[in-house]
Parts: sequence; structure tokens; C-alpha cells
Amino acid sequence: MAKNRKIELTEPIYEMQEKETPKQYWFANEYFHFDGTIDEFLDYWYPEDNKGNILPAPQRAPSGEKNPFTKLPAKATMKNWSRFKQWYPRKKAYWADFIKDIQDGLKKDIGKFFKEDSKELIKSLKNDWKLDRKIDRAQTVKPHMKARGKSDLSKAHNMKLESLLTEAGMPKDIAKNDSKVTVDADVDAKVKQETTAEIKATKLKELQEKMKEMNYD
Repeated sequence: MAKNRKIELTEPIYEMQEKETPKQYWFANEYFHFDGTIDEFLDYWYPEDNKGNILPAPQRAPSGEKNPFTKLPAKATMKNWSRFKQWYPRKKAYWADFIKDIQDGLKKDIGKFFKEDSKELIKSLKNDWKLDRKIDRAQTVKPHMKARGKSDLSKAHNMKLESLLTEAGMPKDIAKNDSKVTVDADVDAKVKQETTAEIKATKLKELQEKMKEMNYD
């Protein structure tokens, strides 16, 4: 009766257990990597012809590894192994850990990428300030073109800032409540100021032209 009890598993349960022989574990491990059910696994090792006669066992496992054992146990024996050595829950545990390892590796890679990307975003954000000052100092650029450039720069700056906050897991309204409002307000004020100056210059030029055409005789 003791032989027909399920063994008590110790972690990691997909490794060889105390009450498990090397031969039992070899077949268990093959099943862990087998894409199919227990019955399909047994059918692989104990193939039958159309009449139900047992054919010679394959020399290699489904994985392609050579079977190191000269004699297979009876089919019923291997089925008992699968049941009492708890192959199915151990297979699930194997793949759960396998997937977790992959996910943990991806998280590390993604975290490393975000860290590097954040540094580049910060550099780019700081560079926007330099570009803004260059636009202000540009003497040959017309005021309305300056205004457009500063507006486009402000939009790009805020998009990068939102990306940086997203990567940091911070709410976007932090930027909107402070820097975005300030930047947009500054841009709007400069646009209005420069546009007004441009209009005044145009009007003054028109007035000067008219004064030249006037005849005081």
C-alpha cells in the first residue's frame, strides 16, 4: 500500500525527489518537456499497431535524447509513476518557474532601457532650453517665425516631459500644473509682444512711404 501513495514533494518540486529513482526521474523530466498529455506520452513509449499489438519501443525520447535504459517498465507501471510521483503538478511548476525567469529577465532589461532612455530624455529636455535661447537671440529670423519655432519647441518639450514622467511612474499633471503652464504662458506672451512689434514696424514704414509721396506745394 505504501508504494501506491503520492510522494511528499519538496521545492523545487520539478527536481529529483527523495523517493524517486534516477530512472523514474528521467522519464518524469522527459514528460515535463513533452508537448502533450500523460496518455499521449505513454502512447509514444508504447506504440500499438492497428490491432492493438505493442510495437518495439523507440530508442530515443521525444526530446531526441537517447534512452539510457535497456528495458522499459510495463506501461501500467509508468502510468503509476506519473500518478504517484505527481508528474502533472510538477510539470506545471517547472513551466511556471521557467516563464517567471523569462519575465524577470525581461523586467531587468526593460528597467535598464528605461533608465538609459530617461537619461537621454533629460539631456534632450535641457537642450530645449538652449534652443529656446538661440531662437530668442536669432537676429535674422522674423518675429512670426520665432513665435512658430518657440511654439513647436514648447510642444515637443512637453511631449518629452510627459514620456519621462510616464517612465518614472509619476502623474502627468505634475508637469501640466507647473512647467507646461509657465512655458506656454511665456511663449504666448512673447508671441503677442513680437507680433505687435512687427505690426508697428509695418505701419510706421507705410506712414513714411505716404509722407514721401505727399506734395506740400
